[in-house]
Formats: sequence, C-alpha cells, structure tokens
Amino acid sequence: MQLDERALREQVTVQLKYKSRNPVIGYLTDRFLRAIVHVVEEVSPPTILDVGCGEGIVATVLTRQFPDVGYFGCDIHEPSVRLAASAPGGKARFLLGDAVRLPFPDRSFELVICSETLEHLRDYRGALAELVRVSAGTVLITVPHEPFWRLGNILRGKYLRSLGNTPEHVNHWTRRGITALVSSCFERIQVRPVFPWVFVICWKDG
Repeated sequence: MQLDERALREQVTVQLKYKSRNPVIGYLTDRFLRAIVHVVEEVSPPTILDVGCGEGIVATVLTRQFPDVGYFGCDIHEPSVRLAASAPGGKARFLLGDAVRLPFPDRSFELVICSETLEHLRDYRGALAELVRVSAGTVLITVPHEPFWRLGNILRGKYLRSLGNTPEHVNHWTRRGITALVSSCFERIQVRPVFPWVFVICWKDG
C-alpha cells in the first residue's frame, strides 16, 4: 500500500509526537502507553476495539504485547486508517468509522478503548452512547487533564495565542468534569490520573 504525500507528512508528525527527543515528553508518553497496557493486563480481554485509533500507535504497542487478542481499530480519518493498516507485521484490523455511528453490533468487544478522542468530538455524548452499546463489559476512556494540559503547552511555548489550547480540542474536562460525565453512562467507574491525562475505566453490569 502506497501512502500519499499528505499521509507521509502525518506519519512524520506522529513520530514526533510519540518519539519526542524532549525527555519529559518522552517520559510522559511512555508512561501513558504503559498505563494503557496495564489496563489491558487487568481486563485480559479476548477482543479490543480502539475507537479513534488514529495512526495506530496504541495498536502497535498492544498487538505486540498481546498478540493473541483480536484487535480492531476504527477512525473517521481515512489517511490515518491507511497509515495504521500499513504497519509491517501488524495483526490488527482497521476500518473507517464514525465514533457516533460505530459499524459494529451491540456488545461486540470485551474491551473498548477511546483514547485521546472525546476532546475532539462535538457530539461526545453520542460517542459515549456508542461506547456503551458496543461494549460487552469494560471501556477505557482517556482525555487530557485540564487545566494542566494547557499549562503544559504554555510551558513548552505551544499555542500561546489560544492560551495553550490544542487547536483540535473542542472539549475540555477537569478530573471532576469527566468523572461526572462518564458516571452518567456506566454503572461503575474508576478514575486514574496519569498526568497530564485522566484515565477512566468503566464497567457495564449485566
């Protein structure tokens, strides 16, 4: 599969994001990915759906760590899906799909991951409803922890004109705010701060 010029530029951007030479950013990113691995170890799911999988960074980590898990990635951005699917030796399956209209039956996946996605969606409540629908048990949601995310950007000299807000972020949650939102959709939740993110592990009963 050949990648167009735009996709190649995006691949470079992803590499810079997840393999930064800045030791602090590198440490935080590594801790973020290890925290996701830890959740998967705890849940031990036979199937995973990654909603908003992007270019497949999380997929690459998890399919290497858990090669026997049935892994599906879904994203609305076609170049990102092609990038994810082009990873050599990958066993994950990737497809186009909207987070508010997921192309899967009810209760299809033991673990649903929605990482760094809800902050980009105007219809985040619709996406939450879909996460509940396709989950057979556990959902992991991660979002930037505000206001610390913005402060971190400012300290790095990024997005100063927008007071540190990442341009693509249309929603901003404190730990209390995301806890209240997710609690309205699931029977049980557990909140884990993984600075500068918030991890919310959610369970459906029955």
